[in-house]
Amino acid sequence: MRMFRKRLMMLLSVFLAFLGLNAHTVFADSGKELTNVITDIAIWDTSNGRYATQSGGVYQLTENVSYSFEVDFDLSAYDGNLANGDYFTFTIPEPFTVASTSFELTDEESGVAVGEAVVTSNGEGLGATVTITLKNLEEYLEKTGGTEVQGVQGTFYTNFSVTEVITEETVTFDTTETTDTITHTIKVSERTSTDYSSVIGKTNFSKING
Repeated sequence: MRMFRKRLMMLLSVFLAFLGLNAHTVFADSGKELTNVITDIAIWDTSNGRYATQSGGVYQLTENVSYSFEVDFDLSAYDGNLANGDYFTFTIPEPFTVASTSFELTDEESGVAVGEAVVTSNGEGLGATVTITLKNLEEYLEKTGGTEVQGVQGTFYTNFSVTEVITEETVTFDTTETTDTITHTIKVSERTSTDYSSVIGKTNFSKING
């Protein structure tokens, strides 16, 4: 069971763990796609700092309110075979609306930007693609004393909303990106005049520990 997180999320935030072991890692300018690395996807209520409400396994959402996908990933299948430019994607399907954005992912301990996240919107209600690309791994290992990038796993968040009322809809995420088939059933209700969730303060941060 996931631990309850008392924190607010906005846009996209990532936690990565890098362990330095014995074998040497080769770093290349161009990278390979890392497939089937997403292990779980949940919906986070950004405004209220908790997981979105579910009833009978159906996420109860409100139109035009900010939520985030909480995406767990594990790159351990590529231990000892990670290089600069390696990347993985998270495809967000319809009917979700996602804004385009990009930023560096900086390891707090070493201060090295070890990755870059790029969110590419497909338009209102048409989903998006999130691409996370590894970089500066040799600098990271030099500063931390490691020789191999291994045990990379963590969680990232990407912000979204739904701009239409939906009685019930089931979405399936790209099975080339996930370790198992992941589906979500959502119900989107009309926003009422007493719903102030869009003006509640939010915090955006990127955290990478190594």
